[in-house]
Amino acid sequence: MNRTSEKCFTKLLLFFLTVNLFAAEFSLSVGPRYSFRNSTTEEILYFSGTFNTDKNKVCSLLEWNEKAVMSAGIGTQGQLTTDSGNSFIFSADFDFTFPYNSSWMSDSDWTSSGIKFNYSKFDCTLDSPFSGGGIKNFSAETYFAYKVMLPWSAEIQPRFGFSYSSVHYKARNGYGWYGSSRWTSDGKLHPWNSPWSHYFPDGKYHLAGINYYVRKTAVFTGLELSKKLKSSFSVFAGADLYPFTFVLAADRHLGSRDYYETCDYVYNICRSYDFYAGIKTELSSRVTLNMNLTYYVFETSRGKQLLEFDEGGTEKSGQDGGFSNRTWCFTSSLSYRF
Repeated sequence: MNRTSEKCFTKLLLFFLTVNLFAAEFSLSVGPRYSFRNSTTEEILYFSGTFNTDKNKVCSLLEWNEKAVMSAGIGTQGQLTTDSGNSFIFSADFDFTFPYNSSWMSDSDWTSSGIKFNYSKFDCTLDSPFSGGGIKNFSAETYFAYKVMLPWSAEIQPRFGFSYSSVHYKARNGYGWYGSSRWTSDGKLHPWNSPWSHYFPDGKYHLAGINYYVRKTAVFTGLELSKKLKSSFSVFAGADLYPFTFVLAADRHLGSRDYYETCDYVYNICRSYDFYAGIKTELSSRVTLNMNLTYYVFETSRGKQLLEFDEGGTEKSGQDGGFSNRTWCFTSSLSYRF
C-alpha cells in the first residue's frame, strides 16, 4: 500500500467512525436491585499423603448453607446505539447482603479408612457489610457487550466481564457427636453415630464456633439471546463461562485454635459457569422491570493451604484445601433511562 492509498484509507476510516459516532444515540439507565439466593459452599481439607494416607481423599468437610439470603444494591447500564440498531453496552452492578441467620453449617471428619467419626452442626449467620472494619458481604460485577439485532425481533449479545464477591460467615450455637478416642466412653475410635460417641449439646464447652470468609475474583465471557414477544415485553436467556477464578477462603476455629487462620488459595480454570433466564417489561418509555433466575456452579477445585498467625508469619499446613459452590439466585431490578 503506497502513501496515497494509506491517506485515502485513513480518511475513509475517520469518516466512517465520525458518521457512526454522530449517528449513535447514548442512553444511561440507573435503578435499584434486589435478590434472594440459596447456596451451598463446601470447605474441603484433604489428607496430607503421609502415614499411608491418600492425598486425594477428603479428611474434613464443612458445608456452609444459605437459604433465602437477601441482597440489595444499584445497577447501572450505558448503551450506545448506532443507526443500524446494534448497541455497545457497559454495565456495572453493586450489591450488599443483609446480616442474616442464613441457615446452618455442618462439620464432618473422616479417618483415612473412610470412617466418619465427627459430625457437628451450627447456626450460620452472615456478618453486617460494615462490621469490624472494611466492607464485607459485598459483590460487584461489570461487563462490556455488543448487542446485535436479529430477524423476528430477536437479539444476540456476546459479553465479557469481571466479578468480585466477599462473603463472611459466623457459625455459632453448635452441637455434635464426636467418636474420636479422646471423647468416647470406652477410649476407642467409633463412628460419630455410635452409642459410644460423645454428644455435646450446647456448644458451650467444646464447640466454640468458626468464622469463615470467601473472597472470589473472576473473569467471565458469555452469550445472551433475547426475543421481544410484545412491544413492551421480552424474554431472554444466557450462559457464562469463567475462564479464570481465584478464591481466597479462610476459616478461624475459635477456642483452642483462635490464634491463626487457615487460608486456602484456590484457582479454577474454566470450571465455573452459570445459566440464567428472565423477563423484561417496559412499564413506561423510561422505566423497565427486569426479573431473572440464575444458577451458578463453581466445581470442586483444590489449592495450597497456609496457616496465617496473628503474631505474624505464615506456615504451610502440609495439606491441600478445596472449595466448591452452587448457587440459585433470583434478581429483580427497576431501571430508569435518562
